[in-house]
Amino acid sequence: MEIMGASFFEQNQCTAISACIRDNTGTFLVAKSEWKNSCLKVLEGESWALWSALTLVNDLYLSNIYFESDCKIFVDKINGKGKDVSKAGVLIS
Repeated sequence: MEIMGASFFEQNQCTAISACIRDNTGTFLVAKSEWKNSCLKVLEGESWALWSALTLVNDLYLSNIYFESDCKIFVDKINGKGKDVSKAGVLIS
């Protein structure tokens, strides 16, 4: 299981992302965090968090991963049907 998310700090003009990988029993395996000197929009930050999580999973040669996010708009876009030509849609695809 992979839990990932993004945090936004407008005052400091930065965005942070994190990912936490747990096994099927919930035991912690590894975590990762990053930040940028830019306050991204929510869907951009969530897209970056997913990209970073996918990179981590790939680097560790993991498979059968479930991703979780607390951002309903992002999850709906990921699970959406049809083509989304918005900036967020392009990032997600």
